[in-house]
Amino acid sequence: MYFTQTVENRVDSEQKFFGRLLPSGSISLAPKWLLRARMTATAIMFTGSAFAVAADGNQLIGNPPNLIPDLSIGETDRAQKIFGVEGRDFAVAYILRGKVATERRTFDASVEMQLEMASLVARRFHGPRELVATAVKGLYWRMWLALESGQLPCFLGLEIPFVGYFRGEPFCLTAQFYPSGRYEVRGQDLDGWLFAFSGSPIIAELMQVRDERIAYKLKGPDDCPSLQDAIDATRAYIAACSAGFGLEVDPENCRGLGGHIHIATLTPLRRPSWLGRVMRGESPSGGFSWAIPPKTL
Repeated sequence: MYFTQTVENRVDSEQKFFGRLLPSGSISLAPKWLLRARMTATAIMFTGSAFAVAADGNQLIGNPPNLIPDLSIGETDRAQKIFGVEGRDFAVAYILRGKVATERRTFDASVEMQLEMASLVARRFHGPRELVATAVKGLYWRMWLALESGQLPCFLGLEIPFVGYFRGEPFCLTAQFYPSGRYEVRGQDLDGWLFAFSGSPIIAELMQVRDERIAYKLKGPDDCPSLQDAIDATRAYIAACSAGFGLEVDPENCRGLGGHIHIATLTPLRRPSWLGRVMRGESPSGGFSWAIPPKTL
């Protein structure tokens, strides 16, 4: 995507980055929010007892983007956009969407965020907001250092949703990085059920009714959706955004979406005590796992 923000007069008037802007929103029992400037096809569903997180695989340059990736310029249809990490008290999945990397990959936020999250695994935190705020601050300083060294021409416009469990309690927090050089972390009230997306708002609306053009109707809290229902719903949303049907009903937001769909799940992390492991043969359960892994793995 072409990006014209300048920092200290050290960048040209046009810079290319991997990623672009798309609408996002959520359907939940809590008050609705809808914010512009979200960048890829993703879906998060919380059933009350588990999360499913899905994303498409296309990573493109340009606005408007190509319909299919041009491998000769570094575009791909199998980019990994979902990442997971488990620590002492938490299991987390997060998605990177937006301007993720410079054209020449001198700075890649997905790589830097993985390094930052890995550094926090052994630490103890008081709650999920402290965990996420620490990770986000670390990524911010990594951007700043890259900016100072010339690896990064300007701050990246990024959005990173974090979902998971902290000491058995579910949470959903989103970090927003602005090209102006500031960032913020905001929370989303789960209230027992949530379907959040980035991509096509029209597809999200059609999934709430029984539209024959989409293979799946979104199950609400009264339907008591299972984890498999969440996996099916998130996959159906990404598939519809990526299909020719998506281009028909929402060409502005569905153009360039597609590639390998990858889906992760999160359930409460249970780690038995030493006594439970040795005397009763208990083993750890829950946490982050792949329902459909990215092709990069």
